[in-house]
Amino acid sequence: MGKRARSLSPSGTHVLPSEVLRNVRYAIRSRDTEIMQLQRKMKNADAQINELVARFENTEEARRRLERQLNDAKKDVDAQAKAVEDATREIRRLEERLRTADSDKTVSENARKHLEDEIRRMKILLDQTVADGERKALEDAENQMRLLEDDYKSRITELTRKIDVLQDDNKRLKGDLAGVKDKFRNLEIEYNSTIRKIDEKGEQS
Repeated sequence: MGKRARSLSPSGTHVLPSEVLRNVRYAIRSRDTEIMQLQRKMKNADAQINELVARFENTEEARRRLERQLNDAKKDVDAQAKAVEDATREIRRLEERLRTADSDKTVSENARKHLEDEIRRMKILLDQTVADGERKALEDAENQMRLLEDDYKSRITELTRKIDVLQDDNKRLKGDLAGVKDKFRNLEIEYNSTIRKIDEKGEQS
């Protein structure tokens, strides 16, 4: 039989050379270093994530605030646009009333002119009747003249009263129209200012 190989250690186990041990320790230290670096990177990543979340929340809050401001601005614009429409309708209504008043005034003045022409015609007729010496015709003409004069005075008084009322209405309507136009100009200026503010906010965002 051949001889058995001797054991390398008293216990019968193999002993690792010192170089191998050094390599193992170096590998372990390298691994520990890598783990620490990874942990630092994870902490940095967590910090960056938290910062990004905070920025996102701030941005979201700013967006919601801007949306609220835009909604409020739109409500103001809608309200001002409605006020402008109301003022425009009021101006048209006052202008129509003014045209109607002017037309009524023209009708009244024409009626008065017609009555004055009729009186002159009757006076001419009366003068002709007197010249012809026809008493009855003269009396009839005088009666008709008195009736016409009474009617004329009554109508002239009524027409004068209507004309005075129409003139007062015209003055009042013109004053109302001027006030509404001033209000319309102010609303238009405020409306344009609000639109510019909205545009400026949109450009800043």
